[in-house]
Amino acid sequence: MIIRLRGAVVRDRQGVLRLGPVDLQLGRGLTGIAGHNGAGKSTLLKAICRIYQIPDANLHMELEGIRLTQLEARMSLGYVPQDIALYDDMTLQAYLAYIAGLKGIARERTDAEIERVCAAFGIERMLHRKLKHESVGYRRTAMIAQAFLGDPSFVMLDEPFVGLDMERRNELLAFLSDYAENAVVVVASHFVEQMATGFYDRMLVLKEGLLAGDYEAGDIEDGITAQFAKQ
Repeated sequence: MIIRLRGAVVRDRQGVLRLGPVDLQLGRGLTGIAGHNGAGKSTLLKAICRIYQIPDANLHMELEGIRLTQLEARMSLGYVPQDIALYDDMTLQAYLAYIAGLKGIARERTDAEIERVCAAFGIERMLHRKLKHESVGYRRTAMIAQAFLGDPSFVMLDEPFVGLDMERRNELLAFLSDYAENAVVVVASHFVEQMATGFYDRMLVLKEGLLAGDYEAGDIEDGITAQFAKQ
């Protein structure tokens, strides 16, 4: 499982450079991306998910040594956006069934997949309630749960801790750490105290759209401290 970026660049509609050039390879494990607002964290995740158009020459994703097409990559990827984007008049079950359909999950598997992700995140009680009636924390958790439908090999999470209390943040980190044993999981967050925990296998620091730091597990706490002390 590999994500490889080579000279990746993202510009906004006015032509202003927002990211890059970035050269980066991501493999199995839990990788964090730390940085202040505007550092390029969300832009990097959106580039990997091809929400921003990146030429094939600059973005390479593979499974079991085989390069994925854009469609194959999309079907193998789970994404949690920074902003909560739910269909509020839907029940959780209807929303997850809708997302499962977009992911190409067979109808006969959909109910089992919904049960699996709801159990994993402790939101079974929400299944038959409209999303607009739930708290911000539960709505955020629903957004996170949808990303894991279909058991994706690549999962990108943008600011997943916003709206969650400390207990739920730690539970989420533990889940992501376990899941990342067999997947490429990337978490972008400005919660520095969460990034310096022992859950991460690797930590990247972005500053002004460029990679400012890259730390392996044993060096993350010192690296984060040094980077944010400088900023």
